[in-house]
Amino acid sequence: MKKIAVCIVLAAAGLLRPAVAVPSYLACQTHTNFEKRAPHDTVWLHSENDHFKIFKIDDQAKTIAVYNRRSKIFVPICAAANTACVAEWQGDKISVSAMGGPDDPQRHLDFRRSIELAGNHVHFVLADYGDSSDGRPNMSWIDDGNCTGSTTMPEFPKRAPRVNARYQDVGPAHAVDAAEAAQALAPYNNNTMTGYSGGNDWFHGWFFTNGDVFLGDDEDMSANPSVARMYVGKDRLGYRLCRAPIPAAGESKCFPLLAVTLGQSWVEHDMDGDADFTLLKGRQ
Repeated sequence: MKKIAVCIVLAAAGLLRPAVAVPSYLACQTHTNFEKRAPHDTVWLHSENDHFKIFKIDDQAKTIAVYNRRSKIFVPICAAANTACVAEWQGDKISVSAMGGPDDPQRHLDFRRSIELAGNHVHFVLADYGDSSDGRPNMSWIDDGNCTGSTTMPEFPKRAPRVNARYQDVGPAHAVDAAEAAQALAPYNNNTMTGYSGGNDWFHGWFFTNGDVFLGDDEDMSANPSVARMYVGKDRLGYRLCRAPIPAAGESKCFPLLAVTLGQSWVEHDMDGDADFTLLKGRQ
C-alpha cells in the first residue's frame, strides 16, 4: 500500500495510478531559464527554449529520475555517489535535492540536480558546481512547466524537419594524423565554444588538453552532462570534429572545426538552420 502523503501528491497532480503500477511517469512541457554567475556578485539570466521532459517516479523506493533523450536512459536526481541527497514526500509536494554534495569525482563535472513536484507543476534544476570553491553553482538550468501522469513510458512529440537552403552536404570527413589533429585543436584547448545551434538549442563545448570535450545543449544538458572523446577529420571544406572513430570510408557525424581565435564569433550553416558560435577564453 502506498504512503498516504504520496497518494495526496499524485491525486492533486491528476497522476493517481493503480497500486500495482510502479514506477509511473510524468510527461512535462517545460521552459528553460539559464543562470550564470557574473562579475561583482551579479547573475546573468537568459530565457532559453521550451522542452518536453520525462520523469520516472518510484514512490515505494522514493526515487525520481529524468530521461536523457540522447543516451536513452533515465538518470536519477540523486546519483549513487551523492550521499547528501534529501528527499521529502509529504502533503501536496514531492521534493528531492542532490545539491548538498558532490555528484561526480571529476570536480570540473560536478553537476547536481533537484526537483519539486506540486500539483501538476514541476520545478527542475540542474546546477554546475564544478571547480566551485565557495559552494555556489557556476551556472544553472531551471525547467518550469506542467505535467500529466502516465503508467507507461510517454512518447516524445514528433518534430517537423527543418531545411536550411545554405546547408552544404560535403560528404564524409577522413582522419588526419595526430600532429595535424593537435594543430586543428590548438585554438580550442582549455577554452569554451558556445552559441545557438541551427535548431535554436543552446550549445556548450569545453575542450580539454587530452582531446576530450564536454558537449552539451539544452535538450540533453538537464539529464546527464558528460565528457566525450572526439576525433579530428577533414573534408573539402576544412577540419571536422567527429563523435566516433573515423573509419577508412570517412565519418559523416561531424561538426565544423574552424581555424578561429579567442573571442571570435562565426556562423555555421547547419542542416537545421544557421548556427551562431563564439570561442571564449577558459571555462565559461
